[in-house]
Amino acid sequence: MTRHINASPATVWCCWTDPELLATWFAPDPVKVATFEVDPTSSGLFNVIMQMPGHDPTVAPAGCVLVAYKDARLV
Repeated sequence: MTRHINASPATVWCCWTDPELLATWFAPDPVKVATFEVDPTSSGLFNVIMQMPGHDPTVAPAGCVLVAYKDARLV
């Protein structure tokens, strides 16, 4: 999938790697981001746990970053 947005690559990078920014857009209401951990380097950790009101957070296996080029690409 390809999506074009009116934002610089540096801004998009920040939205994917800053816990406070990611928490504002990653989960649809009423779901909230309970935990977010990221090491934005190749082979680094990428872990998001979301909280749905009235339910305990589901802990899923953490993901990993496959490719990371600061302000350019995060896979």
